[in-house]
Amino acid sequence: MASLPANDLLDFDEIANLHCLQETVSDDEGVTITEPCDRDTRLRGEVLTHLHDALACMYKEEELTDLHVKIEGKVFHCHRVIMAAMSGYFRSLFTSGMQESQNGEVELQDVSKRTFDLILLYVYYGDNVVNSDSVEELLRATVLLQIPPLERACVEYMSKCLNPSNCMSIWKAGKTFGCPALIETAWDVILKNFEEVSHQEDFLALQKDDVVAILDDDQLNPDSEDPICDAVLSWVRSDLPAREEHMEELLSLVCVPKMSSSFVYDRLLLDHDLMQKNPRFFTFVMEATRCHMKPDEKAKVMAKQTKLRNDPNYQKVEALVGGYFMADDPLKCVLCYDLNRRKWYTVAAMPQEAGEDFATCTYQNEMYVSGGSRSLDKFIKYIPGSNDWLDQPSLITGRECHSMVVVGEYIYVLGGRNSQLEDESGVVKDIEAYNTTRGTWSKVGKLEIPLDSLSAAVMNERIYTFGGTDENGKSTSAIQCFDPSKRTCSLVGSLPEPSSATSAIAFNANIYVFSQEGKVFRFDQTQSLSKVAEFEGRSKFGLYVSGHSLMVVGGQDENRTFLDQIVSVNVKSGSVAAADTKLPIPFCGFKMESLVMPKVMLAQEGFNVQGQNLFDTDLERREQYKAKRHRHPFLQNDF
Repeated sequence: MASLPANDLLDFDEIANLHCLQETVSDDEGVTITEPCDRDTRLRGEVLTHLHDALACMYKEEELTDLHVKIEGKVFHCHRVIMAAMSGYFRSLFTSGMQESQNGEVELQDVSKRTFDLILLYVYYGDNVVNSDSVEELLRATVLLQIPPLERACVEYMSKCLNPSNCMSIWKAGKTFGCPALIETAWDVILKNFEEVSHQEDFLALQKDDVVAILDDDQLNPDSEDPICDAVLSWVRSDLPAREEHMEELLSLVCVPKMSSSFVYDRLLLDHDLMQKNPRFFTFVMEATRCHMKPDEKAKVMAKQTKLRNDPNYQKVEALVGGYFMADDPLKCVLCYDLNRRKWYTVAAMPQEAGEDFATCTYQNEMYVSGGSRSLDKFIKYIPGSNDWLDQPSLITGRECHSMVVVGEYIYVLGGRNSQLEDESGVVKDIEAYNTTRGTWSKVGKLEIPLDSLSAAVMNERIYTFGGTDENGKSTSAIQCFDPSKRTCSLVGSLPEPSSATSAIAFNANIYVFSQEGKVFRFDQTQSLSKVAEFEGRSKFGLYVSGHSLMVVGGQDENRTFLDQIVSVNVKSGSVAAADTKLPIPFCGFKMESLVMPKVMLAQEGFNVQGQNLFDTDLERREQYKAKRHRHPFLQNDF
C-alpha cells in the first residue's frame, strides 16, 4: 500500500471503511497500485451537488466560459468541457481538430434558441424542462446533439402521454428522430385502437408502406374486418388518382369472409363508382357478396386469403418445396412449418420431381412451381384449400436456375438456362408472363443482360434482379430492372462484387439480397444498396420473414456439407443469431413460400421425406437413415 500522509482526525482504518480505495496489481510491472472503487454514495452525492451548484453559478455569471454557441443571432456562453461531457455532438466537434475546436465558436442551424436555452437549463441547473409544449423540439435537438439522459426523459414523457388521439403523431416523431423505444410503444397503441386511429387525418396522410405495415401486423386483431376494409377505402379515396394503383395490395390484407353482411351490403355494394373504375375492387366485392349469399363459397374464398388474424380454422405456415438431404437426390415432398405451434407437417407432394433449381411464387395464397432440372417447361399450382396440385399451361421456353415473381395478376419468369436451346450458352433471354385470369403465357421482354442463377424481387411494381451468371459462364454484379408496364429492362446498379445464386426477398418496402458469402444488402426505393448484416456463408438455403427478422434456413456450406441450422437476421439492428429451432435433418436445395392452410389439411404431423417420418421415435433408426448416402429401397415409395 502506498504511504498516506498522517492525519490526526482520520486514520487508515477509517479511510478503508469508506471503500474509496482498492488494491490492484499490474500484470506488466508487478507493482501494487491503488485506484477508485465502490465510492461512498453520500460523499459522492455531496461532491456532485457542490460541483453542479458551482457550475450553475459560473454559467450565470459567465465566468470562465470558453464556448460561444450562436443560434438565430443569440450567443450562448458556456463551457466546452461541460458541453463535451453531456453532448456526444460537442465532444466529437472538439476532438475532431476542426476550427470550432480551436476558437470555441459554434453556430447551430437545426436547433432553435428557445430549445437550446432549455437544454442549458437542464445541463447547468438540472431543471425539468420537458413538458407538452417543449417535448417534440427537445427530442429533435437531443437526438441531434446526442444527449442521452435528456432524450430518455423526452421519450418517457411522450410514452406516458400516449393515447389514441396522439399515438400516430408520436409514432411519426419516433420514426423521424430515430427512437426505437418510442416507435414500439406508440405502435402498440395504434394497433389496440386502430378503429379510432384509422379515421384521423394523420392516418390518411400516411405513406402506402406504412399503411401496409399496420394492416399486415399480426397483432392487429379487431372484432371484425369491417374497420380494416373501411380504413383501406378511406385511405385510397383521400387521394384516389395517386392511390388507386395500391388497391390490390391493400385489399389483399383484408380477410374477405370475416366482413359482416351489413358492411358488405351497406358500404361496399353501394360504392358503384369505385366498382366501375377498379376491376380489383369489383372482384373483391363480388367475393364478399358470394360469401354471404352462398355459405358453401365461404370456405373456397377463405382458402385464398393471405391474412387471417388468428382464425381458429386456418394457420399460416412456411412451406418447404422439394430439396434434398442426400447429394444429387432431389425430392418432390412439401413440408410445412407452423410458426405458432413450432410443429412440422407434410402435405401433398408435387406430382412429379422438379429436380434442382426450379422456381416458386405465390398468388392469392396459391403456390406455383416452374421449371427445374427434371421438368424444364412444367408449370404447376398447389391449392391449400384442397391440398392438391393442378397442372398449368407449360412455359413457352423451359428453364432452370431462373426466378419467378408476381406483379398484379401476372406471374413473371426471368432468366435461367436451357441446354436444349440453339444458343451455345443455353442462357434464356426472354421474359415470359403468365396471365392468371386467362391462363395463358406470353413473351413480354428480354433481360438487358441475359443471365441464369439470378435472384429477383418486386418493389413499386417493378422487378429487380440481382447478380447471376452470364453467357460466358462468369458471375456478374449486375442489378437490372424490368418495368412490366413499359416492358423495358435496364441496368440500374451493381452489387459490390460479382455474385451468382443470390437470394432476394421483398420486406418492409425494401429488397434484401443475400449472397452465398453470407453478406446481406438492403436495396431501397432510391435504388441505393447498403450492407446491413453478415453471417456465416451458405448456399441453396431458404428464406422467410418472422417479425423484424429474415430467417435463413438450412442450405449447404462451402464444403458442401448440408446444414440444419436456422439463422435469424434482424434487418433493423443488423444482429445475427441462431434461431431457437432447427430443421429435423440437414436439408438444402428447397424453396420456401408462406401459405395459409386449413388446419384440417395439417393432419399428417412430422417431417416426412418420401414416406419416412424423420420424427421417428426410434432414434437409432433415424440416425442410420440420415447417414445413408444412397437411396434405400424403402424410400422408393411416394408419399
